[in-house]
Amino acid sequence: GMMTSLIVATFMLLGATFFGLPVSTTHTVVGCIIGFSIAAKGFSSINWDETKNILISWVAAPLVTGAFAILLSANPFTRGYYAFSFILFVTIGIDIFFIFNKGTKNFKHFHNDVYDTKWVVPTSFGIGAFFGLLWLWPFGPLVKKKLEAKKKKKCWKQ
Repeated sequence: GMMTSLIVATFMLLGATFFGLPVSTTHTVVGCIIGFSIAAKGFSSINWDETKNILISWVAAPLVTGAFAILLSANPFTRGYYAFSFILFVTIGIDIFFIFNKGTKNFKHFHNDVYDTKWVVPTSFGIGAFFGLLWLWPFGPLVKKKLEAKKKKKCWKQ
C-alpha cells in the first residue's frame, strides 16, 4: 500500500510540476495514503481525529505565517538576512545533537562518556554557531551582493 501511494504521489507531483501547478508533496502523499486506505479497507480504516489535525494544520499554517508576515513587514530582507544565521545555528545544532546523541550509539568503538550531554550539547550547538557565523561572514555578504546586483540589473531593464 505505501509503495503504491508513493508511486502515485510521484506521478501526481511530476504531472503538476510539468503543468506548472502549485503542489505540495506532503498534501499529495497524505492524500494518496488516505485514498489507498479507503480503497483497501474502507472509511473505517482512517483515524479521522488525526486526519482532522493534519487538515487543520494545513489551513492554519499559511494563515499564521501570513499574519506574522503582515505584522513584521518592515524591511523583510534585512530581517530575513540576519534571521537565517539564527535558523542555521538552531537547525544545525539540533541535527548534530541528534546525530551525536542517537546515531553514534550504534558504533561499538565509542565509549559511554562520548554521549555525555556535557560534551554533546556544547559541541552540537558550537558547530551550529559556526555555520551561523559563516552565513554572517563570508557567505551572507556574497549572496547579498549578488541579490542586490540582480535587483539593480532588473530595475535597469524596466
